[in-house]
Amino acid sequence: MAGFGLRSLKKQQDDSQQEITRSYFQNIIVGENPYGYLTFNKIFADSEGKALFLTQNPYLSEQINRDLNCTMNSIRSSEVADELSFNEFEISDATSESVFYKDTKFHKFGARAKPHQLLEGEEFFTSAFHPLQMKLDINDEVLQKNQQNKIIKKIVLIEPSDLVEPAYFELHTGENEIISCENLYFCENPRHFYKLVENKEKLNAGLQKYLVGIEAFPGITVHFECKGEFSDHIGSMIIPQSLTHDWGSFILDIEPFKDGYQNFKALTFINGDDLQEEDLAKKIRLMRKVLERVLPNLEKCDYSPTIKYDPNLRYTGINDELAPELKSEHVKFVGPAALLSHPKSELFQYFARASMSLSQL
Repeated sequence: MAGFGLRSLKKQQDDSQQEITRSYFQNIIVGENPYGYLTFNKIFADSEGKALFLTQNPYLSEQINRDLNCTMNSIRSSEVADELSFNEFEISDATSESVFYKDTKFHKFGARAKPHQLLEGEEFFTSAFHPLQMKLDINDEVLQKNQQNKIIKKIVLIEPSDLVEPAYFELHTGENEIISCENLYFCENPRHFYKLVENKEKLNAGLQKYLVGIEAFPGITVHFECKGEFSDHIGSMIIPQSLTHDWGSFILDIEPFKDGYQNFKALTFINGDDLQEEDLAKKIRLMRKVLERVLPNLEKCDYSPTIKYDPNLRYTGINDELAPELKSEHVKFVGPAALLSHPKSELFQYFARASMSLSQL
């Protein structure tokens, strides 16, 4: 034990004597997710290439498209559809009304039949959705050239001392490396930013209030590529996980039958206690069992799942009243927990909120 302690101490001394590598970028985008990519794409174009995309792992077209496929439809009102008419977005008319399963049948919400108990967050999906197609031309060569794969150990707020390269943030990677920037675009859980900041006392009071109020909840989204037609309902279905227990729902977004395929997405929120890999696998098996029972034609189809577990799928505690106060900050938040300056901001949830926050940069 003594020898190990001496070797460990010597290593720490050697590390401390290594020269610190410093680099500067005008704009840094943090976030290994579609919001991070879309933000990088926008800032890279607006700043004529003065942007660095920081991710923990390589994040290229294959991973981006996988994550987009596993993103539930979040445009659930005509107001949101009108606001999100970007060049990259193609938004269609609303699908059929959402339905729920009860007593071996599907029913419309608002009719005589009462749905099973919906857990917090599930009620959002009881409205019809507007299908969204994204026209993305993802250039892996540009991404690879302007992307670095780092783990940020801490963030330090600083006062600019250089007029040519003003820096407000130092990002420490733990590799005797400090990357500084003028503008930081944080596209992950805002609470994670708060945890990373070493000198929290330098944060704006309104910014601190926003950050500590955010709470995230996990969930699983599955994209099913389904060869064959299994349903004539195009839209959302909300199906109870159990007929005897209040376990929550499996929420489906079903696409039209096209070119021999009827693809769909399925979502379920996860309790904080069900985070073991074995528990998540059980949830996926239960999902397939329930869906094949409720949708018997599905069992006749050849379908394969792409599974995405997201520890930050749903957020609460977003206080949009703070948005005007934070406009001048050099850190901007993009994503489903971002603040919005919009009279009907409550209508923007999940990917729709992330897209709106990007448009307001």
